[in-house]
Amino acid sequence: MKENYIAKYNSVEYGKILKLLGDDKYIYALEELEKYMKKYPKDVGAKLCYAKIYFILGDIKTFKQILNSISDINSIQDKKHFMYLKIREFLYESRYRECYDYIKSNIDIFYNEGNRDTDIMTFLMQKLKIIDVTPLDMPSYFLKQIIEYSYPRLLEHISKYFVPNMKGYNFNPDFPLEKVLERIKIELPQATPFYDNELTTSYLFRYDKVGTVDGKEVNYLKVFTFLNTYLITTIQPYDNKGKLSYTDINDLKYQDESNLKVKTLSQVEKFKKRYNLN
Repeated sequence: MKENYIAKYNSVEYGKILKLLGDDKYIYALEELEKYMKKYPKDVGAKLCYAKIYFILGDIKTFKQILNSISDINSIQDKKHFMYLKIREFLYESRYRECYDYIKSNIDIFYNEGNRDTDIMTFLMQKLKIIDVTPLDMPSYFLKQIIEYSYPRLLEHISKYFVPNMKGYNFNPDFPLEKVLERIKIELPQATPFYDNELTTSYLFRYDKVGTVDGKEVNYLKVFTFLNTYLITTIQPYDNKGKLSYTDINDLKYQDESNLKVKTLSQVEKFKKRYNLN
């Protein structure tokens, strides 16, 4: 008698979960993954995705438990996924030499992600002091910041988000960038981190009508810092679809609006007084 056939995966169901993950709906994605893995327990990619979400949310202990329990990784795609999760673990724990050696031992599947891989290797070589370059030698903003961090370069980079564009990220013209950055620097140590990238950590801040994302008005900022530091690499308007934890800095916005109103009334009064219009 033949054994009942059990499918290893369902691309349609899994695709819907990846969509949740792409929208930063991490908790929803976890819930759906748990249901999915009961139906498809042999789907290694789903288990790797499950581990990844725990890492993003900062539950490194659970992440390691899941990752260490995974065996029979056969496909190139799953091997690559596993490798990048191990890289995240090494970088998070500042185990730079181990990370560098691990990549070298898996070099045949590493250099396939373009800028992502170049950024990781440049970061590691900088940390291990095995390259001697200047920011001028680097082709991208992010690589320049890795080699030598510059606050003026950060401001120049963010300025592109003030250029009107219906697609992508746009700050409103009156967004007080430097004032907000100063406030964010104060708030970062208490803010909730999300480890959604190998080299950066992200944080969310509430600031009403900050700008638009693909033409839609949004009320949040997403701030990126270099991993294990509070050095800001960029900030963007953000649509908090996943209802993630955030720090509210709207008091800064409404304080500015209140001051503006007072200033405007004062100017009107002075004008009336000057020309005897009272």
